[in-house]
Amino acid sequence: MTAKTRSASISLALVALLFAFVSEAQGEARIDATFGDGGVATQTVPNSGEAVALAEASNGAIIVAGVRNGESPICGSFYSAGFEASGSKKLDYGLGGFAFGAANCNMASTIVGWRGTSTVLGMSSLVTGCSYAQRIGPNGSPTSWPGGAVSGRTKLCFGPTQGRAGIRMYSSAVDGKSRVLIGGDSNFGSSRTAGFVFRLKIDGTPDRSFSGKGLTRSGIPGMIKLFPKGSSSNQVSTVRTTGKGKVLVSGRLRGQPMVAQLNRRGALDRSFARGGLFLRDLDGNPRCLCSGISAAVRDSHGRTIVVGSSWSRGSGGTYRDRRLLVMRLTKRGQLDRTFGQGGIVRQGGSGWEWYGPTNLVLQNNGRIVVSASFKQSNASTGWFHLVRFLPNGEIDKSFFDNGMFSAESVALEGFARDMKRDHAGRILVAGGITGGESGSPSVLRIIP
Repeated sequence: MTAKTRSASISLALVALLFAFVSEAQGEARIDATFGDGGVATQTVPNSGEAVALAEASNGAIIVAGVRNGESPICGSFYSAGFEASGSKKLDYGLGGFAFGAANCNMASTIVGWRGTSTVLGMSSLVTGCSYAQRIGPNGSPTSWPGGAVSGRTKLCFGPTQGRAGIRMYSSAVDGKSRVLIGGDSNFGSSRTAGFVFRLKIDGTPDRSFSGKGLTRSGIPGMIKLFPKGSSSNQVSTVRTTGKGKVLVSGRLRGQPMVAQLNRRGALDRSFARGGLFLRDLDGNPRCLCSGISAAVRDSHGRTIVVGSSWSRGSGGTYRDRRLLVMRLTKRGQLDRTFGQGGIVRQGGSGWEWYGPTNLVLQNNGRIVVSASFKQSNASTGWFHLVRFLPNGEIDKSFFDNGMFSAESVALEGFARDMKRDHAGRILVAGGITGGESGSPSVLRIIP
């Protein structure tokens, strides 16, 4: 390539990038018809389910991960699949586009781009009390951690409960020192769960300096836990790095929506909220485990935006009136009264329910895009939806159909399992496709 040709290519790339961000600034939103087949990229992975996690590699390739079916009555192994930036199948990835993981009960649940085109998967084990963090190379094969295990596989166990408790991973992140953070919960039976965060060093071994203190102390090297004495419903659904070694954690504690900030050693950061912990009882019934947070981000002003579910407890212990929950906290961890109604927005009602909000992304202009499944109250399933909010918490009517995008238009149903912004500000959504063979992991791309 000549210098002149190279300069022209760079100029075209910059124009494309600028166009994407200009569209965002104008509030326009549309399916990216240049991606895959009319905006949706999909491929069939034998005996497998929809994509549950997504990451973008440094070369623009898209990696998704999910769970293989049929290997066990209660669990399966994981698969990953690669797409080119255009949405076509990445033929040099695994077996012509996809790759399988090993061993039963190692199910992909979170994936994060890390160090070039490599990725890390967090895998859940529901029966052994342990989980695995697996490093995957750019071709879909297991690859070693730098200076660590050749297999690229790190075993993580929840201490003395091994063999009795299930352990599940929901979120992962990489900090400025290339340490991997993984959040999830461990199930002790019934509804008793403990939230946890693991931190791994660059070689894949537990970071022993991350041990917590007080409420977060676990006694297990490289892990903190959130499991107040006598509590039953605790979960870490999101873990994010925030700079200066601090970690943003969200989920549920004692059955209530929870946001916490940890210092570099895993103790609660007392400069945030109340002693490092924000809790909000939204239903007024301490016996009702009716609310929780599924995802969180921090904006350029240091505010924390979270999304989750809020519902009511009906007769016979049933749950009803499930609503989408969005909250914004100030830099110090208090409800931001300039957002929604006193810092809180709830959407739903009138015979419709938000079921399973899964993620949110924050655009450069401060607008908030949330993914979820939206269905009629008496329906067995629903189409996955995206909804966009303005920075003040109001629905953004310029986003598709009066603020909402329905995946019914592109034949995607169920859950929008994961959502990310790519390098050009476009929104990538991972899920499944209606009418495909068992195992049709799909990615939708939207120009917001």
